[in-house]
Amino acid sequence: MAYYTGVCNSFDDIKAALISCCVANGWTATTDSGGKDVIYKGNLYVMLDVTTGSFNSFGITGRTGVNEGSAPGRVGISDFYTHSSSPGPVQFPVRYFCFTYSDIDEVYFLISYLDMY
Repeated sequence: MAYYTGVCNSFDDIKAALISCCVANGWTATTDSGGKDVIYKGNLYVMLDVTTGSFNSFGITGRTGVNEGSAPGRVGISDFYTHSSSPGPVQFPVRYFCFTYSDIDEVYFLISYLDMY
């Protein structure tokens, strides 16, 4: 298991940190036909994207290939504005913790901010 930690100052930094951790542990980074970043290892494919504007976020979408087979749901971190108990926009800098396993090809990427993960 490899372990990395660091600080990110934007959603783009979060994406770059995840790509860097994965590439350092045998994953390959490429760009799909739509210009999105994709990392893959063996038959595991993950599209990474950042949205900006009125809704800022970093998202991860599982895929079956570099350009195809996107899962129906995207997971990630975003600015929250849904109700009064939401934390509001992400306040950078945030700290990340990345654990990569080579024998089972799993990656755990945690982000800590406002005493939350």
